[in-house]
Amino acid sequence: VVMTVIFNDKLSFSADFDGKISVFAQENTAEGVSIRGLKYNAEKITLTPEFPLGVSNEFVGERAEISVENGALLVIWEEKFKDFIEKINNFIKKPPTIILGWW
Repeated sequence: VVMTVIFNDKLSFSADFDGKISVFAQENTAEGVSIRGLKYNAEKITLTPEFPLGVSNEFVGERAEISVENGALLVIWEEKFKDFIEKINNFIKKPPTIILGWW
């Protein structure tokens, strides 16, 4: 299981993710929540801790995105350990190019 919190931001997943994913409002109301590319999609809804509408969604082999305009979301998804290690190893082998300025 992998967990992260996003605040006024978005989180994207490639089409090769599978399994379940859940989205929860953190602390207060999360407004403008959009869930795209999953089994159950939503556009600009409001989530509260008392009304966990984003529980037990599923990846469907499409590129997916979770976003929140105002507030924080806890996003939890399944990740098979072997697949997770493979993704980390691929990232280490091909890290993104970072250009630092020297002065």
